Amino acid sequence: PNLFLHGGLSGAAGAPPTGALGLVPGRPAPIDDVREWVDALNGWYRDQVDEWLRAPEWSAGGPGALSRRRGGQALLDYVVPTGAPTVVLSRHLTAGSMPQPPPEALARRL
Repeated sequence: PNLFLHGGLSGAAGAPPTGALGLVPGRPAPIDDVREWVDALNGWYRDQVDEWLRAPEWSAGGPGALSRRRGGQALLDYVVPTGAPTVVLSRHLTAGSMPQPPPEALARRL
């Protein structure tokens, strides 16, 4: 099987040594088997899209934009640069914007 990424697996400073590998939003523990992880991440993604299809409009919420929500909110949160591990944004550059190899622990798991 193939794993196509927009960004990569490397995490931000303070992220697990294996970055986003094995992590699925909402799951308490990483998934060790790469194929199972890909299936679980894709399933989470499909669930989020289905949730959005059921409720695509922003809720009225309370005062302020942060209180408003809509279906698929977790997917929206997954693709913004918060520092949380994600396969959408890559964090493979040094502070000086130079590329660096993936962490050794991540390379070993792959």
